[in-house]
Amino acid sequence: MCCSEIYSFYFFVVCVALSGIVLYDYTNLMSPKSGYFYMKEQNESKIYQSPNGPIQYHIHNFENIENVKKNNGKIFLYLHGTPGGFEEGANFMKGCPSNWVVVSPSRIGYGKTNFTQWTRSEKESIDFYFPKEEKFVVNPNAFDMTQIRHLLKIVELDSNLNSTPNFANSYNNNVNSSTNTSDTASSNIKYPKLHFILEKNAIMMMGLMNHIFGSNTKFNIIAVAGGGPFGLHMASQFPTRVETLQLLAPVGRNFIIGRGESPKKISSLITLVNDRQEQHLQEFIFRKSLLFGSKDLNTMDSNRKVTYDPNEHASSFMPTQQENSNEQIELERKILFMEVEEPKPFNTTLALSAYVMDPFLMLRNNPLIVKFMSYSVVRLMRWFPDVAFRMSVINTEPEMLDRKCFDRVKQSFLTHQLIEGLQFNVGTMDSKMRGYILDLLLFLQFSKDRKSELESISIPTLMQASIYDKSVDFEDQVVYTFQHIPKSTLITFGDCGQLFFINNLQKVYSYMDQFINNQRGI
Repeated sequence: MCCSEIYSFYFFVVCVALSGIVLYDYTNLMSPKSGYFYMKEQNESKIYQSPNGPIQYHIHNFENIENVKKNNGKIFLYLHGTPGGFEEGANFMKGCPSNWVVVSPSRIGYGKTNFTQWTRSEKESIDFYFPKEEKFVVNPNAFDMTQIRHLLKIVELDSNLNSTPNFANSYNNNVNSSTNTSDTASSNIKYPKLHFILEKNAIMMMGLMNHIFGSNTKFNIIAVAGGGPFGLHMASQFPTRVETLQLLAPVGRNFIIGRGESPKKISSLITLVNDRQEQHLQEFIFRKSLLFGSKDLNTMDSNRKVTYDPNEHASSFMPTQQENSNEQIELERKILFMEVEEPKPFNTTLALSAYVMDPFLMLRNNPLIVKFMSYSVVRLMRWFPDVAFRMSVINTEPEMLDRKCFDRVKQSFLTHQLIEGLQFNVGTMDSKMRGYILDLLLFLQFSKDRKSELESISIPTLMQASIYDKSVDFEDQVVYTFQHIPKSTLITFGDCGQLFFINNLQKVYSYMDQFINNQRGI
């Protein structure tokens, strides 16, 4: 046997051995019947078989429910972001006060949660974007680079956007034609709206809370990022059941992930936050009085019903005495009277880069490849933990990254033992694709009707967000939502983008707790 044959043999043996090791490790982590993530899911979540379909959820501190009810404790429904699942609330809420009970479900399309009672028109709406035989694998004609005109019409929210029941036939006729690139063909396509996803999710979540606590128990909603629209909808529809709405970096209007740099209209607030960072005093509180309505935006009340509190630890959310500082008055005006444009279509180029070029979306029709991608990222996280922390701060504005944001997030993940939850989130991405894509489509379709829905929310609302968040833009999302919800309070952080609450978990808990106590008069 010559040397080349020996080398080839050894190379073959090494490849087989490495493949065996990878396969063994992959099976241990990702097996749908015995893998680590499967066992973790089995141990940490429950399934409620509701009349409308299965709901997967985690519940924290339920063993203390009787004490919670007797001693002015607090009950929460945690609505996760995009993409997330029950594990997000389980992860971030495990250090919450002992008198909290937190229910963290997976929303529709995530994990094992699935709505099964669609009406005919709703089924047709879903079938428009997803093949009938596999409802949650995106129809390639919706996001295929060769069918750009179809994508343009969805992104640009043109006048054809509607929810008429016969759109499916129109769509199929156009897709099956010899060419679908003419302006005439694409202009005849009718694009259904997916607002009913919000309604169905609210029905399922309310059913879950009724199942656990009874139909008369009031609860608070925590809605994070992409869970924002779902929390806002529930608050609007069930004002007698929802005690307070707690929003963390919420999506409140039409939205596209990865839309780019923030315009940063609030430069005066950024300057103040930067000046105070040396003393680790980052939060600024803006509060509307209960008499203040969003329709008053065009008039400036001499009593200035929005107050600003620069103290780090506010003992309450009651209006504070203001110094007659031109800077403070201007800051109040900046936040409340900022000209935030009404929702409009997003830039098509950004839409293509954010949606079509997302590797998970590009490979959505190959679940095994998506699963192996998840495995590869999880393995990198375990071998090189810094990968996870760098992924977490990627959507932070550059000026904040320069302030050692990476080091702070890393320390927070280690202190609160959050890394395992992040690994689970990535490792189960294949079970989240249907919800992920539904969220993206839904957020694109929000338009001017968001203002009226925000104004209809009558319950007290607390928003906490970072001015350095690039993924959920502060001005276009948070400020817009604050301006239009009548009984709203806004706390701004100068911290690491969307991960600000990880660096400030105890503060975030404390602000939520104090806000609810104030509503109760405690």
